[in-house]
Amino acid sequence: MLGRLQDGQKRYPVLLNLKGKRCVVVGGGNVATRKVRGLVEAGADIVVVAPRASAEIQSFVYKGNVNWRSRPFLMDDAEGALFLFAATGDREVNRAASEAGHRFGALVNVADDPDGSDFHLPATLKKEGATVAVSTGGASPAVAAWLRDRCGEAVPEGLEQVLSLFSLLRSALADEAKVKSGEGFGKLLDAGLVEDLRKGDLSSVAEKVDSVFGAGFYLGALKEKA
Repeated sequence: MLGRLQDGQKRYPVLLNLKGKRCVVVGGGNVATRKVRGLVEAGADIVVVAPRASAEIQSFVYKGNVNWRSRPFLMDDAEGALFLFAATGDREVNRAASEAGHRFGALVNVADDPDGSDFHLPATLKKEGATVAVSTGGASPAVAAWLRDRCGEAVPEGLEQVLSLFSLLRSALADEAKVKSGEGFGKLLDAGLVEDLRKGDLSSVAEKVDSVFGAGFYLGALKEKA
């Protein structure tokens, strides 16, 4: 009979701003390509070190998104990196890259050694302005991807409009009110605000917002934006 998973190392979930931050990817195959793809989307300063690289990585190089060092990994390649991804098919190369990354103070992710990695990449999905991220702590990327897709199905059409509205409303709130605004926004969601915005029923939106934040608040927030 299967037992429960033992509690592993504690991990801290976080979304990072990597724009302009040096990230080194060691390897040029399928796994490395997935890492590079996400880093390009994040606007990172990307260095790929590998004798050969996939067509997709080479296309990023052509567009100026990636600096490709077309040779085997050297220890000094890790210098200045915030993150280092060891993503080759060679355990010895991955181990050497990991050691070099740690020597230069980088946080390291090793594709074939989740327990020896400083961080894991969750399975992610971006939809309607929201980011869904699921991790199983490296136990099963397949399960993480399965859960991500199921969670993604729960993201309603029109959520992006809600996020824009809530950002507008928060900017119109006094500082002390912003701290307690979560409960009010929750009430609006439970009251069907997503559907109202999707249908374009702004009179219903205004009525619900005013019922939570006070008479005239909706129009006042719009005027403040203008």
